[in-house]
Amino acid sequence: MESYDELMTAGAAHKERGDYKKAADKFRKAAKLNPDNARPYYMLGMTQYLNGQLNAALSQFRKAQKFDPEDHTLPNNIGMILFRLDRLEQAVKAFLAALDRNPDYPEAMLNLSRVFAAQDRIDEAREILEKCLSIHPDLPGAEAMTIDLADRDEIKRRVSEKKISIKVLSPSEFDADRERQVMWGDHWVKVELDEAFKKMGFTIDGKDPDVIFCLYGFPVKNLPEHTLNLVWLYSHPDTVTPDNLKMFDTIFCLSPSFAGRLREMGYTRIETMIGATSKRPLETELKHDIVFVGNVKSEKGRPIITDLGEVPYDCRIWGNGWDAILPESMYGGRYIDYRKLDHLYASSRITLNDHHPDMAREGFLGPRLFNVLASGGFVISDKNSGIEKIFGDAIPQYGSPEELRELIDFYMTHEEERQEKMRRGREIALNHTYTARAEQVARTVLKRLNDRYAEQGKGLSESSRSARKHTHSESAHVNKTDPYTDSIIGKASPSDGRSPRANERFISAEKARSVSETLQKVHLRPVHIFSYPNSGEIYLRALLGKVFQIEYSLDIGMKSLLDLEGMHQKDK
Repeated sequence: MESYDELMTAGAAHKERGDYKKAADKFRKAAKLNPDNARPYYMLGMTQYLNGQLNAALSQFRKAQKFDPEDHTLPNNIGMILFRLDRLEQAVKAFLAALDRNPDYPEAMLNLSRVFAAQDRIDEAREILEKCLSIHPDLPGAEAMTIDLADRDEIKRRVSEKKISIKVLSPSEFDADRERQVMWGDHWVKVELDEAFKKMGFTIDGKDPDVIFCLYGFPVKNLPEHTLNLVWLYSHPDTVTPDNLKMFDTIFCLSPSFAGRLREMGYTRIETMIGATSKRPLETELKHDIVFVGNVKSEKGRPIITDLGEVPYDCRIWGNGWDAILPESMYGGRYIDYRKLDHLYASSRITLNDHHPDMAREGFLGPRLFNVLASGGFVISDKNSGIEKIFGDAIPQYGSPEELRELIDFYMTHEEERQEKMRRGREIALNHTYTARAEQVARTVLKRLNDRYAEQGKGLSESSRSARKHTHSESAHVNKTDPYTDSIIGKASPSDGRSPRANERFISAEKARSVSETLQKVHLRPVHIFSYPNSGEIYLRALLGKVFQIEYSLDIGMKSLLDLEGMHQKDK
């Protein structure tokens, strides 16, 4: 029969290898042998936490707390799980309990600030964050939180002050035909973003930027290592593989549902960023019944125009290639200036919209929807799994040629219903601006550059241009102000009392890869890894999925990487 110590050691080994079922079995047996000890309950809870069993982990941490009621890290860990479960009021109480046990516990203050921010209690979030920073100004995650709480003017000031330059890379740039480039929708997304980024204080630099922002149309290769590389995945999701987005520091995903698919592929730094527009409503006379703007996709044109067939209405279509397919009466022209589209949409009773099949299936909404509605137009679209989540029923969707023609007939003869959907759609679309998207990117850029310069031993107070020359890697040197911690969210010291900055060396690539793979199973991303030759302890900072916006630290130690704790750990 295994002893308590043997069970605990074996459980830790199974957990480090990612065999959570065997690990949990060992810790349960250890708890039966030593039922009044908090540690086996903690270890069982940590195992369940890493396995995504949040409610089960919560139960075990509460059991551990019964046997160690004075430990301030346990209510902090409990609060973290409650936060992840979106039980915000209970999370607040847990973090306050941790602070009641230790009023100067900065990690609990930071987490409480995050919960307040999630509840839109911004003033309280700022107040507790200021107190946190007064105690521990270099706490990991605190700088990111100050960026999250800053208003737009403050973000713009920070970007301008750091003189951050950015290049938007569009697939249209690879088209050698300059005349045809302007016919790409990607070209005009780039134009809109360039203007929005300038408004947020960025310098647009096509030759030597600090940040490259890629519009994903096809896989990109050979990006510079010294730049911060970001991507907006807004089309062709079926071309994404577990490998072809690895060069990007952050992935902005147009579809909230596809963000989950990206995590399943092993990607971690993911933010949802849906479409946008700069259009504004226009008052103009109606000139057309039905319009469509889009280039030909095949020798038959596009499915939505085939589905439309012949209708007894004035119908005009613009785009490259239609002159060889359409009758002259329907052909509007090879190209219509993007800057005049708002006039077209506002002067038409119905604008048709379609999506690539993979975009429709995965909930990617094209920019045309936002542009039509913001301009004061009305749109009918093919079915897309993401439309209703954003626009409700403001956009009628069709699933067959018969249904499309029925919808057109209905809204051509029911003006009140058309106006009502148009009004609701306009109100929603006008909330999704390129300025707001540029602000979201700016916040992420500030946080990512702060992380990168911290790894290089630099502060974000430096000019980005003076610091970005250093090559970024997953094994970069740690910020010299980072504290050692053996907790995702708790504070501790190295076991031998040494400074964590002393005698640092990189762990082997094999061990780093093993740790990285383990973390990816629970959607954690290693930011940097280093170890100390005397103790074998390894410090790791990681990021939980952006949906929770929580940055924290883990200890991987126990002298041989046999223990992946993640939450507070100490001998009990």
